[in-house]
Amino acid sequence: MSVALQAPLANTGTMNVFLKMLSEELPHNDHAVLIMHQAGWHTSRALKLPENITTLLLPPYSPELNPVERQ
Repeated sequence: MSVALQAPLANTGTMNVFLKMLSEELPHNDHAVLIMHQAGWHTSRALKLPENITTLLLPPYSPELNPVERQ
């Protein structure tokens, strides 16, 4: 399964639309865990997390988790 959203802005409203789309695509009784960095729209109080999605936020600086930064 893949869900994508092309939008002109990266903000809380766009993230809410994406989370709703993802939630609706998950099979019944499945649960998703999204690993995200700490962008403002990922940590906003206005973010509406569906019941079948949990977020796991990366530490603020974690080069060991990003292969591009291992050079």
